[in-house]
Amino acid sequence: MKKKILLMGRSGCGKTSMRALVFSSTLYPNAASTKRLGTTLGVETSHFRILRNLVISLFDMGGQQAYIDSYLDDRKSQVFKDVGAFVYVFDMGNSAEQGEDDDAWEADGRYWRDCVRLLNQHSPTAQIFCLLHKMDLVQESSRRDIYAQRVRELRSKARDLLGPESDIDARLRCCGTSIWDETLYRAWSKIIHSLIPNIAVLESNLDQFAGVSGATEAVVFERKTFLVVARSGEAKERGAVAGTGDSKETASQPQPPQPSSSVAAASKVSSPRRSKGAPPALGQDDTALIMEGYPPSDAERKSILSSGQLHPERFEKISELVKNLRGSCSKLQASFQSLEVRGETFAAYLDVLTADTYILVIVADPSVELSAVKLNVHMARERFEKLS
Repeated sequence: MKKKILLMGRSGCGKTSMRALVFSSTLYPNAASTKRLGTTLGVETSHFRILRNLVISLFDMGGQQAYIDSYLDDRKSQVFKDVGAFVYVFDMGNSAEQGEDDDAWEADGRYWRDCVRLLNQHSPTAQIFCLLHKMDLVQESSRRDIYAQRVRELRSKARDLLGPESDIDARLRCCGTSIWDETLYRAWSKIIHSLIPNIAVLESNLDQFAGVSGATEAVVFERKTFLVVARSGEAKERGAVAGTGDSKETASQPQPPQPSSSVAAASKVSSPRRSKGAPPALGQDDTALIMEGYPPSDAERKSILSSGQLHPERFEKISELVKNLRGSCSKLQASFQSLEVRGETFAAYLDVLTADTYILVIVADPSVELSAVKLNVHMARERFEKLS
């Protein structure tokens, strides 16, 4: 199965740098290494096998005005046809409080509106991702307010473009990103996650694996990019947020370990959902949904950790750490196979799960032997290979 990702944005917004960091980490191991990249001319197409049955075709579209005009006119049926995910990159480095920067945002908004309008005609089921990029260049004191304002504008415009029958909450996702921190991995994990056809089955089996293994959490990473493919408990959290799911079916499935439940509980409170096509209620313009893609502040992180919840950015940090470790192994001409970490309050085991994925298992119960977890991973490989 092939899925098409359309990566668009105006010239200089950072599309090619993020593509290189996420999908070509061997050549571009850190943000500084992307400075040698040149401007994208025309269309650069890359193909990546994410899972055994899923090939991603990534179209990086040049952002010069001449190319933009051709995308929206002569080549619109070719560019916007059969799109699985549309990713538009907004340059927030030009989105400060000065008037000239507001003009840049307006120009970006016009281009984005034209793209979404054509996307809705040629690929009406495509997921839409808005990456508000270079957030590190926005003044920290006003960063949160500017992000919230921009996302509100995008959600309002999307409702007008897609119509009242479209579920904006399900189809439009906004994320604040920067190549200098983990937010980039978080955003692209969401993008890839949205394209996996049998993700619900994969998550269900991962929940069962975590329950049988006595694991606090189990996470599946894509082998090359180390983006998060699936994690235990995620489907249940989504169902709780959306208010969907069969209670009888839920009761018959293995219950996730308690340490992960705090995250689910937080999600119930922080991410309200509306019924499909319903307008936002007065005083409830989904503030939590607007800030869903915004990384927590240092104070919020401390509050989350002090309350006993798991670190909100743990997956992205692990992705970056393991990619750096693999890079070091490569320099030493050694292959990376597995990793085992033991601490006072937890144990972690990272190993190959299938030909295209790794699995990370976190155990906080001292009565669970890590050797048993290793055996479970070995026995689960055949089953997950069939699912991928």
